[in-house]
Amino acid sequence: MKKLTLTTLTILFILTSNAVAAAPNLPKMSGQVPFAQDGNCVGKGVREYYKGEFSNAVRIWKPCAKNKGHAMNNLVHMYYYGLGVSQDYKLALKWLKRAKSKGYGSSEFDINGGIKLKALIKVIEVKKAEEDERKAAESKRKAAEYKRIADAKKVEEKRIADAKKSEEKRIADIKKTKETIDRELKKLNANSEKLQNLKLDKLALKANTLISEIENNTYSDLGTLQDFKQRLIKINSDIDKEEKRIADAKKAAEKKKAAELKRITDAKKAEIIAQEKLAEEKKAAEQRRIREEKRIAEEEKRITEEKRIAQEILDKKLALLPPKTELQEAQNFLSDIQTYLASNKDEFDFFEIVKFTKNTKLISEGISDDEQLKNVELFKAFVESSTAFVEFQNNSQNKRIKSEIIRIDILIDNVNSSFLKLKSFSKENLSPTSANLLDEKIKSSQLIINNPKTFAELENTKEDLRLFLSDLRREVEKTISTRDENKKIRKEFNAELLKVDKNISNLKTYYLENTDSISDDLTDLILEQLTLLQNVKESINLDNKKEGLVELLKVNEETSSFKLDNNLLTSDEVAAIQKAEEDKKKADAKKIADKKKEEERKRKADAKRKVDAKERERLKNFKPIIMTCYYQQGPLEQDIRWTFDGKNHSGYWQSLSSYLEITRDTKLSGKNKFNIMTNTGQSFENDYNNYKSVSNGSFGDVFGICIPDF
Repeated sequence: MKKLTLTTLTILFILTSNAVAAAPNLPKMSGQVPFAQDGNCVGKGVREYYKGEFSNAVRIWKPCAKNKGHAMNNLVHMYYYGLGVSQDYKLALKWLKRAKSKGYGSSEFDINGGIKLKALIKVIEVKKAEEDERKAAESKRKAAEYKRIADAKKVEEKRIADAKKSEEKRIADIKKTKETIDRELKKLNANSEKLQNLKLDKLALKANTLISEIENNTYSDLGTLQDFKQRLIKINSDIDKEEKRIADAKKAAEKKKAAELKRITDAKKAEIIAQEKLAEEKKAAEQRRIREEKRIAEEEKRITEEKRIAQEILDKKLALLPPKTELQEAQNFLSDIQTYLASNKDEFDFFEIVKFTKNTKLISEGISDDEQLKNVELFKAFVESSTAFVEFQNNSQNKRIKSEIIRIDILIDNVNSSFLKLKSFSKENLSPTSANLLDEKIKSSQLIINNPKTFAELENTKEDLRLFLSDLRREVEKTISTRDENKKIRKEFNAELLKVDKNISNLKTYYLENTDSISDDLTDLILEQLTLLQNVKESINLDNKKEGLVELLKVNEETSSFKLDNNLLTSDEVAAIQKAEEDKKKADAKKIADKKKEEERKRKADAKRKVDAKERERLKNFKPIIMTCYYQQGPLEQDIRWTFDGKNHSGYWQSLSSYLEITRDTKLSGKNKFNIMTNTGQSFENDYNNYKSVSNGSFGDVFGICIPDF
């Protein structure tokens, strides 16, 4: 820290002398100071100052120093000399700057911008920094000395403690060693009998010699004692080891003897177990044989029962179909012989086949008489001489039966599906009558499903269930629509009722606000309108909200017109009425549009019902078209029996005894003409009306040879 200059010390001395001298006069300023005026804060403070009440003077000047330069200069004076406040040159400088900013710069301190105050502040700061540095150095020196003394004391205390600890340890080690010697001597004396019993003469001599040395020893130094201790521990350990060795040898001998006894016992036991196991295996084998025979018998019984049940189900399903007419039987026979001849041209006499085909041509066209049927019987008798054809005919008959069974299964599945929908139908939106009809329909349908009489009965049940479900759905839709309409009416009714109350309130408010200017005639009209609103509100039938809504709408419209005609509305009310009318127009337009949409929906629904009814009638009268087509796809031959019931297709690959999986069918131009796609990617273009089929696969288009099945 630099030393203070002589000039700085001189200034400090002068300032300090001024601070301790008697209170000087207040600084002079230009202009008159309102010293004698009562109520002037500057003058009041001056009086207190010259009384010697400096703190009172400061307390008075501070509030008025905001706008009075004299007070600001006086505060500079007070802080400079420390009168009534703690001496603070910085605050004195602060008030001096404020006084100058207000235009009061004649203070005795305002020399060269307050250089006198700034010099004092600088000296004080330098002096304070020097004093702080001196105090810090002294504090650091004292701390270092205290630390040196403390460290030296700790070193000496540690040395004394270590010496004491070392001596205590030596004494403790001697004591511990003596205790160990005494303990090991007692143990050695106790082992004397063991040495004799175990006949350990060498160890006995060694032990006696050591005991004698210890008893005759006169030295107490730690080294001698530790030597005795180690020798005692070793000899006692040798005795223990020798004792353990002898015991282990004895135990090993006993263990060997026990192992031999166990081996002999185990051998006898193993022989007994082997004999018992052999007997058990024979018994188990016999039981397995009996169980297997029983299982085979039960399996045969199960298979027989399953076959019986399957045959019973098959018979029950076949019983549903109407018996074949003589014409149908004859047509099936002719279809079979034509199919067989297509691949077995040389099986029969060609001329006989031509003759029989010609004589039975009308049967194929659906015309039969006694002569035609007799020719069919003669044709049958002629071809039945071929066992191959008889087998082929039986197979064809089985395929027809399978096709019929598939039709029955599909129908049963459709009926069950509709029945399940019926059972799960919710009664929530049904009338009590419809709910009862639903229960009755479920019961009656269940009886038919459990024991159907004919195929036609199942078809009728399927259609009946479909129509019944359709009627139920329409009723639910109507119920929901009616409920929604009632909900809407209730909402509008409540809104109009509130509007009546609002109209009553608005008319009363208008009258009260315009009592002075309103005419008697208008007053009467207002009273008349209020009476009308009140009467309508009280006479509304709450049980018939639809009629009530009409009355409320009417009276509210009349009130709105009345208010408009007589200019009883505010601008907000006029805007609200206009908006309401606009909203009503939109709502009415929407209602008309919705009504048209509903009428259009009903029209479409009726049209769909008519189309569906027409389609049902068509399918009912449609005679299934069956044709067997043969395709040569490269090395692959396909013989597919196609069946079309007017709606669905099925393709049965006869040589593989499996049905084609049809993924999509597309109606083509022409009657009963379709494109059929299978899961293998192969497609067929079938013209059922003309008994034609074209296959499209990896070998391109292949025209099938198709034979109708009448």
